[in-house]
Amino acid sequence: MMSIRDAEKVIDNLSKKPFICSENYIKTDNGYVIVKKEYFEKISGISGGRR
Repeated sequence: MMSIRDAEKVIDNLSKKPFICSENYIKTDNGYVIVKKEYFEKISGISGGRR
């Protein structure tokens, strides 16, 4: 699970640094990847609830 501090870093990076955006994910300059829920479930085999 991501901490509040990690989320703040991601938000800061998205507002100040370059990032790669595709149909299913956003990859930040410092290595974080944000994926669509449906895409995550597809690639991880998890459907629905939390792990």
